[in-house]
Amino acid sequence: MSENTSATTSVETKEYPYNLWWGVLACVAIMGVIIGLGPYDEGFVLPPDQGDFWYEWKLAEPTFWTRFTAWGGMRCTR
Repeated sequence: MSENTSATTSVETKEYPYNLWWGVLACVAIMGVIIGLGPYDEGFVLPPDQGDFWYEWKLAEPTFWTRFTAWGGMRCTR
């Protein structure tokens, strides 16, 4: 008596709500906005280096609100 077993394999394909091309199109659109608005950059000048514990993005005149939002935001994440 010979048993005849046939195994059927089913390939499952995932259906994604968005196609890869939509992601590529979104990236190209964002790059286009950045390149298009590039000439309208104010071109601010960074101050010269002032030694240790100094960085270019440091505010020249920090106020209460700038310190509060920076340190308060950091405090909320801990």
